[in-house]
Amino acid sequence: MFGFSVLGSLRVHSGDHVVPIPSRRQRVVLAVLLLNSGQTQSVDRIAAAVWPSEGPKNPENQIAICVHGIRRKFAGRGMPESLVRTDPGGYSADVAPDLVDTGRILALTATAAELDRAGLVEEAAHRYRQALALWRGPLLQGLDVPALAPESRWWAEKRVDVVEQLARLELALGRSREVLSDLTALVAEHPLRENLQRLLITALYHSGRRADALHAYFVAQRDLRAGAGIDPSSELRRLHSDILNDVTPSVLAVA
Repeated sequence: MFGFSVLGSLRVHSGDHVVPIPSRRQRVVLAVLLLNSGQTQSVDRIAAAVWPSEGPKNPENQIAICVHGIRRKFAGRGMPESLVRTDPGGYSADVAPDLVDTGRILALTATAAELDRAGLVEEAAHRYRQALALWRGPLLQGLDVPALAPESRWWAEKRVDVVEQLARLELALGRSREVLSDLTALVAEHPLRENLQRLLITALYHSGRRADALHAYFVAQRDLRAGAGIDPSSELRRLHSDILNDVTPSVLAVA
């Protein structure tokens, strides 16, 4: 069985073996195809990723050489060369979504959302945990591809969303202490993201750290005013009021 990972460094697995693809050009070509599995990518699109500044006037031959090299690496590990398909005007990856970590994450998070809507909190949290376990790092870590910056930002945002949803469910399951570390780190990275602030404040309160929860609200208020010129939302102010009055805030109200 084989598979691909793009969250973290690019990896190709065949059975228990990692298929080495040391060439930067080959890695970029394969990454572009995997991120758009089943969709033809034009030579120009691939070339823009391979050569961030000035590339060859006629990149077709260079891209074809890269594709040939990728196919040889696959064949050497018993993988079908047809995984990289030649199409009119370009190339595509003939790879099922569940063979790529991004595809598995999308499937897991979609299932988690359905379970959450059905009120199956533990099951939903389990799927979100499985999805997060597939993230080994940022998209294509160690491979600088400016043309794929939008995809990198999208997947970074997706991870924050998943952590948010999992933290909300873990709070509902009474696991406030377990989410404090991740929430603290994410709030430091995204101080203007109110939902993260609300989750952290709620987790602190439910962990018996009322003073820290009140301080976290002060920090959130300061950051929102300094960074965006706005005051905390009514929901965040209500949460602050509840904690001031020692009224236990609902863990699901932070969703």
